[in-house]
Amino acid sequence: MLLPCRKLTSASAKIRNAVACPGILSNLRSQVCFLPISPGATLVAISELLMNPMALIFRCGLLVCVLSCMVGRAQDAEPVPVRAGTVEQRQVAAGRVFVGTVEPARRSVIGSPVSGRVDQVFAEEGDTVNADDENGGRILQLELETVNIELAAATADRDVAFHELEELIKGPRKETLARLVAEVERARSQRDNQSQRLARIESLKERAAIGQSDLDAVRSSQQSAEQALVIAEQRLEEASEGTRPEQLAQFRARLARAEQEVNKFRTRVEHHTIRTPYPGYMVARTIERGAWIQQGDPIAEIV
Repeated sequence: MLLPCRKLTSASAKIRNAVACPGILSNLRSQVCFLPISPGATLVAISELLMNPMALIFRCGLLVCVLSCMVGRAQDAEPVPVRAGTVEQRQVAAGRVFVGTVEPARRSVIGSPVSGRVDQVFAEEGDTVNADDENGGRILQLELETVNIELAAATADRDVAFHELEELIKGPRKETLARLVAEVERARSQRDNQSQRLARIESLKERAAIGQSDLDAVRSSQQSAEQALVIAEQRLEEASEGTRPEQLAQFRARLARAEQEVNKFRTRVEHHTIRTPYPGYMVARTIERGAWIQQGDPIAEIV
């Protein structure tokens, strides 16, 4: 049995309204539902449909129209763009904002250990200062011309004292010993000559051939020759025995003093380079290049 055209037109209008309005579509779905949920109600519904064929045909037509409209709507819909992404696993830390006052663990006001003129500046306010950076932790450099001259002079004095002590430790050379032996022989020869002359003068004096003044002059020359011989023999003996321990101790003390002078000027050179005492940040600097600073003047503040 065919469904009348008027009823089909009415059903089509309802379906179009249902597609436009989801609420009407839900109502139509409930109208074309054939099987209730409970088994007893299902048997009753089937019996009613069998007794009323027109209602069964009408509901089947509605169901076909609803399904065809839903399929057409799904086919006419535009495709939705989809962007694929990579899933990453990571920890997300929530940020927190606090209000407070930050105080440094330590703060140092750096002063100059020596007086001088600023030659170079290596760090500005806000810079990180560290012994491992390109400047080696230097903050500023004072002029070194004068102190370098003093260091060179002290180094030369130290070298002279060292070589003198080294010569004493090694003892006299063979040439020096030979020269001292020759001096002893010459002094002995002069002493002998003066002794013989004195003997002749005394003989002449006994015979009243010369005066007393001539005899006194010859005796004086003979005594001088004796003293010269004694001095030459002592020099030869000292050279043969080597340097005395007292003399070595004196020259060692002189060398130690010269070494201390060198260390003093080296320390002064190091003090002309102002460095940071620890890694930190320069928060203030009171000195510029070319300024003259006195010993103890503040230069910078490090935290």
